[in-house]
Amino acid sequence: MGSVRSLDGPSRAELAVGELGNAIHIGVLRPHEEISVPDLADRHDIRLSVLRDALTGLSREGLLSVHGDTAVVAPLELGELAGISRLRREIELDMFARSCALIPSRELDRIEAVLDSYSEPDDPTAVANAGNGMSSWSKVMKELNMGLCAPVASPIEQRLLRSVVLASRRYHSLGWSAMRQSASSPISSATQMRQEHLARCHDLVDAFRTRSQVKVREVGGRHCDDSDAVVRESLIPDHTAFSPRLRQARRQASLPRPDLPVSRTHGGNRLRLVTPTDPRA
Repeated sequence: MGSVRSLDGPSRAELAVGELGNAIHIGVLRPHEEISVPDLADRHDIRLSVLRDALTGLSREGLLSVHGDTAVVAPLELGELAGISRLRREIELDMFARSCALIPSRELDRIEAVLDSYSEPDDPTAVANAGNGMSSWSKVMKELNMGLCAPVASPIEQRLLRSVVLASRRYHSLGWSAMRQSASSPISSATQMRQEHLARCHDLVDAFRTRSQVKVREVGGRHCDDSDAVVRESLIPDHTAFSPRLRQARRQASLPRPDLPVSRTHGGNRLRLVTPTDPRA
């Protein structure tokens, strides 16, 4: 079957690749998961050669690799995650500080209304099992970050910020999913942590209302700390194999500095930093 592009919208191949990329970003497709390229082409009624060409975009984004008729979802990378965290802090905190004196109060009201619009899915396992609800959570967080930066964001800054936010989305989604699956008590549940994060998002908006760069940087730093706490969870692929004590230690650990070399086994699951004082280095 041929794939004909509609003049009124994206082609079938673009739609298929978009759905695939979204499934990777929200954690429905997990690291190392395999996808049959011929089956995907048949399901969407696309020529195999056309689909292969379209998949190169996801390969360039580092989301998957294609080996013959099989596409493999890319593993999580500690170095990539550290770089994402550093870039978000540098870009967002600077833009927050510049924006707080310029953003209109009505825009802050709108952003708070967006935060208030979020509600947890009725099925407590929905996010872990199918990604349901994670897209709306991601959209709320994207609206917060992009909205607060909008008054000072140049076109190139907007593109950079969108790219960094999109790159972090997969780690956040898998982190929330991992916490939801491993939560054994209300105090450690993903639901409670998400509500606490929402409260801190409101604190960030309140800091903007003070028009103080110092206050905005302080609260914005805590906002980034919350984000880092979530993405660290994504680095443990199977929480049930770890003791509660080890999970707690992992949650409290700092993300590594990007300038330190990293030693990792195949697949990126067992990781340690190699530092000048490490006797094993």
